[in-house]
Amino acid sequence: MKTKILLIALFLAGVANAQQGWFLGVEAGYATDRYRFADPGGRLNADPFFSGHYGVVAHKRLPHHFYVEAGIGLKPYLFGISFRDAGASTLSGYRTCQVPLRIGYRLPLVRDRLSLLPVAGYTFSFVVAGDDLFSAEGDAGYTGTDAIHYSYTARFPTKTFSLLQAGIAAEVRLFRTSFLGLSYSYLAGTEKIFVQDISYIVNSGAKQNAQAYTSGGYTSAGISLKIPLQKNKPVVVVRD
Repeated sequence: MKTKILLIALFLAGVANAQQGWFLGVEAGYATDRYRFADPGGRLNADPFFSGHYGVVAHKRLPHHFYVEAGIGLKPYLFGISFRDAGASTLSGYRTCQVPLRIGYRLPLVRDRLSLLPVAGYTFSFVVAGDDLFSAEGDAGYTGTDAIHYSYTARFPTKTFSLLQAGIAAEVRLFRTSFLGLSYSYLAGTEKIFVQDISYIVNSGAKQNAQAYTSGGYTSAGISLKIPLQKNKPVVVVRD
């Protein structure tokens, strides 16, 4: 893991001496974390949890409007328990470091001042803050609603995981050299990275067992700014 991070850091640091076509960017986004539930009792609320992400990225333009990107950033995840008609009872989270590798196509529009950029990628991620195993219990409910007593244990089956990305961005040129972009992406994982084993009792009734889990997937709406690494040179549009 340390070797991979070192290679990415060296890559980002080395682009300062690269030839024309390199850009250095910053990006941030608003994310909706995706969780799944197995709840025979039917009382867990599947409302999404919202978080964010931010990082830096190196962008290289290739011939025929293609481009590649590599970066490093932080992505927190939020999790908790929420019951239908009884409100949310707890909320916590953990943080991950993410290393995206992407390839895309730049479709120039409006005399090259506006472009569409479909993109696909792979993201290596690992947990940097979060207990390996923890538990909690408590009560949920409003006056006049069902009273729910719950307990849960949360665990990480793995602290490293992979995500596959598909997305699209719209990018406008600023001051002849820099680019401001708005993007929307869908990221999906392939294995459980976080699991909550939950038990709850409604109004002193029978005990219900449930599970909530995520593979790390999320959807993201983001913004980015890229600046060229060559000073005093306008952006050169590579044409077929």
